[in-house]
Amino acid sequence: MLDEETFLVLGELGITDYQISFDGARDFHNVMRFINHPDRSFDKIWANVLLFNKLRKEGRLTKGKILLRLHLHAENHASLLELSALIKKHLDPAFFSVLLKNIAHLGGEHDHTFETVDHKSQTSAQRHRELTQILQDFQPTDPNEEGAGYVCYATMPNSFAIRSDGGLAKCTVALNSAKNQLGQLTKEGNFSFDEGTIVPWIRALQTLDKQIVACPLSFVEKYAA
Repeated sequence: MLDEETFLVLGELGITDYQISFDGARDFHNVMRFINHPDRSFDKIWANVLLFNKLRKEGRLTKGKILLRLHLHAENHASLLELSALIKKHLDPAFFSVLLKNIAHLGGEHDHTFETVDHKSQTSAQRHRELTQILQDFQPTDPNEEGAGYVCYATMPNSFAIRSDGGLAKCTVALNSAKNQLGQLTKEGNFSFDEGTIVPWIRALQTLDKQIVACPLSFVEKYAA
């Protein structure tokens, strides 16, 4: 939905930073996204990424950057190598950066239907090295790396997700969790919520527990308010 008019309007409103995810190059990406996008989504998303690159180069968008989030599945390494080559060939690293993210079992009902790659394994390390070598100009980062110090956005006290109905949340994964329904964005543009609902999400900033800081969801689900 990020066509030229939308990019320019959002730019005027000061919305300039985006995160766009891919599950690989065209074939693999479209297989993974067929439920929500039965018409296949790779070509449209990639066209919009190229459009953003063009608008920034032409100066029609004076600010803005896109973080490309590349999902690492157990079976999509060849596809990601293909996509990485496209990124290197067609996109300007001044306007794009890359996040390499292993998919994970997050408690969904379909967790048993797919394999993940252990981020501490030699296989995972080798795959990241190959991708990083291609994408080195795009400052590729991997929050799964030991010692990376990754802090989930949901842990940050100034980070909220605003849903289409104006509902406020912290996590963009546990959208159906009652403990992730924190309040409402009012028509006046104010946040209306009970501060007690926020406390479990940011508690790890006091304890500095690395695991909870990286993903507070498990703690929040067990937290007794």
